[in-house]
Amino acid sequence: MKPAASLRWLVEEEAVRLAVWSAYSPAHRTELGSTALGMEGKWWFFDPIPLEEPALATLLARGEPAGVVLTNANHEREAPAFASRFGVPLYAAAPHTCAFPAEAPERLAGLEVFPLEGAAEGERAFYHRAAGILILGDALIHLADTGFTFLPDRYCLDPARMRQSLRALARLSPRWTTFAHGAPLAGAAPLRALVAGGG
Repeated sequence: MKPAASLRWLVEEEAVRLAVWSAYSPAHRTELGSTALGMEGKWWFFDPIPLEEPALATLLARGEPAGVVLTNANHEREAPAFASRFGVPLYAAAPHTCAFPAEAPERLAGLEVFPLEGAAEGERAFYHRAAGILILGDALIHLADTGFTFLPDRYCLDPARMRQSLRALARLSPRWTTFAHGAPLAGAAPLRALVAGGG
């Protein structure tokens, strides 16, 4: 797939920054998205896909890389390349599926980690409470052709269990939610309306 050409900045504050980028993957036949969360001058890359050098340089001018995080076992993508290039740890909830060393994401300082059982293997959501930032992998998607909805059942390990797990997110108050598939979503109301009943 071609590298993404640009970033979309969602939060640019002194303590926290949030940027996303995406590109269409012919191999996956869908849009793949990545999130960069900046905390205290350090960047955490979630499910990274290729990013053109000028856009990456814009990120690096605002902080140094600290780690690469996989939201589930299916998102290797450019994670090993990012971790190797920047000499930073890689975090994965299902490290036994990785062909590279990985640590448990529950060790990430400053973020609350929510296991989303029943979605893809090792699925986790990550929440920065103070900034109101929720980072999701596959359990929820926000694509142009689907709207904001649950991951289709055929891609889930256990759809009913996934929807039950997602109810834990209904008590959160994100001002931004980012996805591995689809555009960022502003505000907490759409999230609460979708997950509160479990579908």
